[in-house]
Amino acid sequence: MITTYTTRGALIVLAFAMSSLAVRAQTFPKTLAAATEVSGATGRLTGSMTIQVDRLMEELDFKKVSDALKVNGYLRFLPVLRTLPPVGYVQLGDTRTVLKFAHMRANGKTLVLGTDRPIFFIGGGAPEAKPKAGYEMGVLELDLDAQGNGTGTMAAAARVKHTADGGVAIDDYAEKPVKLTVKPAK
Repeated sequence: MITTYTTRGALIVLAFAMSSLAVRAQTFPKTLAAATEVSGATGRLTGSMTIQVDRLMEELDFKKVSDALKVNGYLRFLPVLRTLPPVGYVQLGDTRTVLKFAHMRANGKTLVLGTDRPIFFIGGGAPEAKPKAGYEMGVLELDLDAQGNGTGTMAAAARVKHTADGGVAIDDYAEKPVKLTVKPAK
């Protein structure tokens, strides 16, 4: 019986060490050049943007915003997110939006980024556009290799909610998320 617990304990420690190594496979600061593509009923639009991630957020900050969303919902989560220090920025043209959320998932390949302000309202100028109220953040999800190449999506104006299974659902202002193809900036 003691051997079983010792073996299990060793396996748990090893699993944490491996997930920690996977997260460390990505190094920061990291500047990425992103090609953007969005399509909808009126056509397709492409562009480019810069994503600068200076560092991942502290685990305590991650827990603080995660708990705020889970316990109190989006309206209480957003003020907590806004108190966090910047961890980078997203630049689209001349507009720079500060990143407040930068967290690497345990797989070590998926980087989730968040702003505390919308980056852009895609379709917001259309005659029958939905109201912009409540879409007060931007969310990017990037699947990266060790060199910083990859793909992802961006909800340039979004709101989020905690789901029953412990995940997060993103309500995107746009019809579809923006597709991103990223590589290290030169």
